[in-house]
Amino acid sequence: MNIEKILGTPDLVWKQPYTMQGDVIIKQCGDFDSIFEVSHEIIPSEAKPVPGNLVLKGQTNSHALYGGKFQLYEHEGTLFIRVEEPTVLDHVKDHTRGQEKAEHHGQWIPVGEYFVDSVQEFDHLLEESRKVID
Repeated sequence: MNIEKILGTPDLVWKQPYTMQGDVIIKQCGDFDSIFEVSHEIIPSEAKPVPGNLVLKGQTNSHALYGGKFQLYEHEGTLFIRVEEPTVLDHVKDHTRGQEKAEHHGQWIPVGEYFVDSVQEFDHLLEESRKVID
């Protein structure tokens, strides 16, 4: 199946320097200190390549990259993504393309360098924040 028939043509740029899909946030590398609490100018040269396409594994759903040309990297607990051709971030059950789709639609990740951040939720009764896991 042609992914462009489903998602349309690839995004060449984002309107803002991040995108969110469920419990994962993909942020552009660059000078965004005024927007992000944590930012990275570039993928660190010490970052190590990570095999595969898994961006975030939840309890029942996964966020993974498909198509395009990309490489995942890890440095000091942060996952980085270098996208060389527009790539699709998809939300699937059991990290298996072709299996039952999860709640969120796939979306294009344009060419560029990114890092992965998690969504935080606040429990008002316990007065604490925690990472969202779906």
